[in-house]
Amino acid sequence: MRHILAASSVLTPLAIAFALTVQPAQAAGGNVANGKKVFQANCATCHGSEATKKPVLSNAANFWKGEFKRTKGVEANVAKIVEKGGAGYGGGASAQMPAWGFLSAGDRKDVVAYVLQFKKK
Repeated sequence: MRHILAASSVLTPLAIAFALTVQPAQAAGGNVANGKKVFQANCATCHGSEATKKPVLSNAANFWKGEFKRTKGVEANVAKIVEKGGAGYGGGASAQMPAWGFLSAGDRKDVVAYVLQFKKK
């Protein structure tokens, strides 16, 4: 038992250090790299891709310009719109924006992080 405890006291700090060094880019509490994949698979159809940098639908939010209608609480606002859709969010969001609540909470957080990286500073 003593050997296990001794090994765990050495391995735990090593595991934590390793985990901290191999984490992908984070923004807004999410994984931007995964958010990009989720966005391309689910959102680019309407909002456009990073390659075109313009929405396909004329009334879709244009994240590529980095302009958001509301700057106060923007992360929470975008997260709520992604989860509940435009109709579920209200507040001027397009009712054409579907709810993506069926995506995992992690994927929703990641796509919000991806979108918010374009926000003007």
